[in-house]
Amino acid sequence: METKKKTNAASLLLLLLVSVSCSHKIQMRTPVSRFISPETGGSGWATEATFYNMASTTAEVNFEDEKVDNPLDLTNEYEFKVGVNGNIGITDRLDFVMIFNGQGTTDLYGLKYQLKGPSRANAKKGDESFSIVIGLGSGGETETEGEDLELTAMDDDTKVELTKNARDIGFIYGKRLTHKVLAYAGFNYTTFSFAGKLESQNTNLDGQRLEYAGYTYTTHIGVAQYTGSSGVLKGEFGVQDVHWDHPPAQQFGYISFGVGFHVD
Repeated sequence: METKKKTNAASLLLLLLVSVSCSHKIQMRTPVSRFISPETGGSGWATEATFYNMASTTAEVNFEDEKVDNPLDLTNEYEFKVGVNGNIGITDRLDFVMIFNGQGTTDLYGLKYQLKGPSRANAKKGDESFSIVIGLGSGGETETEGEDLELTAMDDDTKVELTKNARDIGFIYGKRLTHKVLAYAGFNYTTFSFAGKLESQNTNLDGQRLEYAGYTYTTHIGVAQYTGSSGVLKGEFGVQDVHWDHPPAQQFGYISFGVGFHVD
C-alpha cells in the first residue's frame, strides 16, 4: 500500500511537470528560483514537488536594423510565471530531479546526491545536510509568428527553428532549525545557449542564423516549513550574476515563494 501511494505521487508529479507551457518568443529565461532542499527522500519512490512563482532574468533577441547579432536585451521585470520542480527517490541518498520553469526556459533533468546528514524522513532539530545537484537539458521548437516577434515594422510572417541547451551544477547546505523547519543555502553554475534559423518574408532576415551562449552564477537562501503529514511551504531569496555573449554582466535579485507536498 505504501509503495503504491509513493508510485501514484510520482506519477502525479510527472503529469503536472509536463503540463507547464512552452515558449512563444525568441528569448531565454535564466531562472533564479530553485526550491530544492539538500535532503533526499530517504527511500525509493519517495517524492517531493514544489510549485512556485518562477523568478528569472530574461534575455530577448533584438532585431534592430534587421541584424541577428545585436546584444541581447536583459530584463528582470516581474511576471507571474509558475515553475515546478520535483524529486523522486532512487536510493536513500540519491534522488532523480526534474525542473520545469515553463516559457522561455530549458527543462532540466538530473540527480541529487546527499553527501552528509539524514534524509528528509529521518531529519530532526539540529541535523545538517549537504548535497550536490547536476542537471542537463535541451529542447527544440518551431515558432511561426508575425508582429509578436517584432522583427520589422511590418507584419512579416517568420518561422524560427530554435534549439536550447542548459547545463547546471549546484551545491546545497541545510540545517534543521526545528523538527519541521529547514533553512538552506545554495550555489549554482549554469550554462545556457540557444540558436535558430530564420525563414522570413523579410529578405534581410531570411536564412540568417542567430546563436547566443552565456552562463550564470546563482546564490540563494531559503526556508522550508513542513506542515501536517505531507505539506510544505517555502520562501527563497536569490541573486544572479548573468553573462551573455554581447551585453555586459548584470546582477539581479529576487524573492519567490512556493507550496508543495511530499510522500516519504
